[in-house]
Amino acid sequence: MRNVQVRRGAYVDSVTLMQVSRRVAALDGVASALVAMATELNLDLAAGMGFDLPDTSPNELLVAVDASSDEVLAEALAEVDAAMAEASRPAATGFGSAPAPTTVRAAARTVTRDRGTDLHPGCLRLRRRGRRGGRGAADDGVQRQRAR
Repeated sequence: MRNVQVRRGAYVDSVTLMQVSRRVAALDGVASALVAMATELNLDLAAGMGFDLPDTSPNELLVAVDASSDEVLAEALAEVDAAMAEASRPAATGFGSAPAPTTVRAAARTVTRDRGTDLHPGCLRLRRRGRRGGRGAADDGVQRQRAR
């Protein structure tokens, strides 16, 4: 059973679509599957796989599945929807996440923001002066801070 759907208003990057295609094609009872943007190259690929294609534009999503039965087809289309929903969720880490702090001050801001606490404003200044001032400068600054 061959089925072709055209989904308008849906854009997904090509790497994600290749992963979705591979995931759907791996299901039992699915002979072939193609989930891709309806570009000329992908339409030629789908036609080469034996799918009859409707008129489309490159801004539309093409979902083509060759399944052994209606039940397998329904499962494959549900898998496409699930994979697309997973792909649209923002990643917890990796591309798109905030970069790691590169300074002590930025790291302290991250820690205080995550814990909901506040460091003493002079704390970071004293540590920084200690590095610039040579030996003992940090200790002097801490002692002066405690004396206040």
